[in-house]
Amino acid sequence: MKENHHDDTHAPHIRYVPCKRPYKNNTCCLPFMYYYYLLLLSCFLIFDRSAGMATSPQNINVAIIGAGASGLAAARVLSRTFENAKIKVLEKQPGPSISEHDDDGDDFCSSDTIPGVGGVWHHIPDSKDRPMYKNLRTNLPREIMGYREKPWGRWENTKKIPFGAKDGASFVTHREVHSYLSDYTREFNLSQFMHFNCEVTQVKILDEHEEWSKINVTWTDEGQQLEETFDMVCVCNGHYFVPVRMSSIDFKPFSGKVIHAIEYDDPISFAGRNVLCIGARASGTDLAREISMHANKVYLSDSTCPPLLVDEKPKSLGNVTLVPRTVRVDVSSVQFAGDSEACIVEDIDTIVVCTGYDYDFPFINEKSNLGSSWRCVAGERRVAPLYGQLWHARYPSLSFLGLPHSVLPFPFFELQAEAIASQYGLLPTLEDRLRFAKDDAESGGPKDPGRLQDTHYLGNFQWDYYRKMSKLAGNYNEAMEIFISQSKAIYDHSNMDRKGAFPGGPDEYRQTMYTRDDVNVKFEAKSDMLEACVEA
Repeated sequence: MKENHHDDTHAPHIRYVPCKRPYKNNTCCLPFMYYYYLLLLSCFLIFDRSAGMATSPQNINVAIIGAGASGLAAARVLSRTFENAKIKVLEKQPGPSISEHDDDGDDFCSSDTIPGVGGVWHHIPDSKDRPMYKNLRTNLPREIMGYREKPWGRWENTKKIPFGAKDGASFVTHREVHSYLSDYTREFNLSQFMHFNCEVTQVKILDEHEEWSKINVTWTDEGQQLEETFDMVCVCNGHYFVPVRMSSIDFKPFSGKVIHAIEYDDPISFAGRNVLCIGARASGTDLAREISMHANKVYLSDSTCPPLLVDEKPKSLGNVTLVPRTVRVDVSSVQFAGDSEACIVEDIDTIVVCTGYDYDFPFINEKSNLGSSWRCVAGERRVAPLYGQLWHARYPSLSFLGLPHSVLPFPFFELQAEAIASQYGLLPTLEDRLRFAKDDAESGGPKDPGRLQDTHYLGNFQWDYYRKMSKLAGNYNEAMEIFISQSKAIYDHSNMDRKGAFPGGPDEYRQTMYTRDDVNVKFEAKSDMLEACVEA
């Protein structure tokens, strides 16, 4: 799949049917026109919203699984679009206590952050099953992270007052992100939809022969099993909770300590140790950097590094050494790819596996009636069959927000939710959806050559996806194009700012502060080393 800006070749297709004029030269009797338009209206209600859909879109009953950033976006957009919709956000984490509600019990007020809201951004100290850690700061500036409906950071010439201090950092802490999501929840009164301590255990298509089938959802609420039938289910349970395990390496012989990055929280616990971080993407490099401030030595294993040749030495900066792919772990040594003597290291006593996370939907199984085409296999990092990487291709009343990764998360979720709301009952034919889903699942993602694990990777290819979602949502216009182009310009600038930096070395790029001005289509970037004004 090639990058091709403004090309809708791979876009989800919408079928437009031209209407023939029912009269010639405006000469027809009024009764005929009256009945014609009644018939036309009936056809719209029956066919455009798909056969078999008994519920008016304005009265739909919706379940949203998860109160993270994508679940909040879905709740906001669907409640805004369908005024009479019944919405339940089912979140398995505990919510605020009684004392954390206001006097009327309607909202949360005792803290700037709301417990249970925000998904991964709700940091729990010393947790061994959550990916957020004590010192995390975003690797994207807040000026491009926020929802369109709620600007964040330094914006000029915007009608809405942006959230956050104007003199604050662009690269923010997890608490600042949690505070932003909590404020978003308050501003749009999303707490009215929240049901905490509710763990979904089963999702089931009720009519396998109906494309827009109703869906039964079962969940537990403080030990009590509940179930309800919904017109639409949005799966927003995130994909940073089930660690990818390295099947290619046996860690059992190793005499030291082995953990996955999900167990990591505070670098001070690595004081004086010799640590190997396996995986040199965002989390691996960040963990190596902050662990190096306390550890004796840090080795960062990067699978993209070429094997070391005979007599070749790995590159180092300070106490961080960049090494190739890890190929073997023994009792007291680790071997890396290559023929150099430096490929065998014997002083490592701690290994941190930073290999990412798998998609996981424990509530979808053989009882879900999704058919044999459903696929979500551990290690593949691929979910199928999906239309537009969003809707289940056969049963589009079931959608999965936030599966594509390496994107600007919050505005991405917002656009997906708007597409879901706009296209309810209006997607292309089943045949077309299945065909595009098959092409997507076999594409290997947008890179050339593709890899199965990159099916949902977007990165620099995300901008056309935004445009396609915006067109499906019916809100693509000049302002939207400016928003997308400005976001891309700042994203590219931030990437260039850190290009060439030593992995695990100092992160000067996070010192840059951005100011965004979409009215004049420009942004400013300032730091101790850089000051630039750029027209996007």
